[in-house]
Amino acid sequence: ELDRVRSQLTETVGDSIELRRQLLELCQAASTEPVASLAAKTAAAATDLEVARLATQLESSEVQLSKLTSRCAETAQIVDVLTSRLEAGEQNASRGLALLQQAVEGLSSDQQELRRTLLDRRR
Repeated sequence: ELDRVRSQLTETVGDSIELRRQLLELCQAASTEPVASLAAKTAAAATDLEVARLATQLESSEVQLSKLTSRCAETAQIVDVLTSRLEAGEQNASRGLALLQQAVEGLSSDQQELRRTLLDRRR
């Protein structure tokens, strides 16, 4: 979205520069008329102010874009750390389940052996 804003601002600045060129051409054409010349100079000054304002907006947008890029990099690092932790947790859970399964199998085997022993004693 910031790229879209940046391109719009760049386009607006370009349009303002083109408008200024057209105004300058009009000023040169109307230089024989003092009132027209004054109006053209005023319009050119207004255009200059608008270009300066748009340039400031563009710089501000670039700063914001830089901040957002930095935040995205920080977030990516955090995600990488969390992903590593998640993978380690999954491995630990798998190991724990395997140990639990072995313990259950061992207890089941011990229980069967105990039953056999008890049954043999009763006979």
